[in-house]
Amino acid sequence: MSKWITPDWPAPAMIRAISTDKTSGNLATHVGDDLERVLQNRQILEQLLDLKKFKKNPPNPPLEKGGSIRWLNQCHTAIALDYDQPMIEVPADACYTTQIETVCAVLTGDCLPVLLCNTQGSWLAAVHGGWRGLLGGVLLKSLQKAPPGIPLMAWLGPAISAQHYEVGPEVREAFLAVDQVYKAAFYPIHLSTKFLLDLYEIARVQLQKKGVAVFGGEYCTYSDERFYSYRRENQTGRQATMIWRVSHANS
Repeated sequence: MSKWITPDWPAPAMIRAISTDKTSGNLATHVGDDLERVLQNRQILEQLLDLKKFKKNPPNPPLEKGGSIRWLNQCHTAIALDYDQPMIEVPADACYTTQIETVCAVLTGDCLPVLLCNTQGSWLAAVHGGWRGLLGGVLLKSLQKAPPGIPLMAWLGPAISAQHYEVGPEVREAFLAVDQVYKAAFYPIHLSTKFLLDLYEIARVQLQKKGVAVFGGEYCTYSDERFYSYRRENQTGRQATMIWRVSHANS
């Protein structure tokens, strides 16, 4: 039976969000898995997705029929797609919408999924934040798509923790060339030229500098066997983190 994480954040009552784990199966078509099986996993998720019956924070929310999950072609870009416009097939690592029951989703297997919405519940987004995307500005560019003058909040979904995420010195240097504030996200490894990178901290820095309230960030896909982890398993699946809105708070 599929299980989900429901974000613990003060999103408006019409906002719905979940993050899947291995119980929903691999949802990515690009990892060498049997395509028919992946499409079946996606179909099951769509069939379970019941936007009108989804309650705000049930322990194991039923997902619903009638929903529409749009899957990005993620390539560590800084591109955010507007789902209010006609569908276009281009590589992108973020999506946003103002429409009801349009599901924004990103796939991750150690990278950081970030969900965004405004306090009115009129705009929402999902962002795939690998270090390349965060360095390139995918999260910051997504924030720019939000309607001005309305406070924003973010939920940081399951990602690899700093304890298990080694990167080379060139990654640190690239971030510090942008802003020295990122220094706090890198931890030197004793007797090594490499560093431990805190993706959660990178995202928090970017979000808080823009005045966004930040929640979540307590998971580790590498150490928690509930999740797919590329760093742990190399050949592995991907989980989905999704957000959408319903027409009424009690839907």
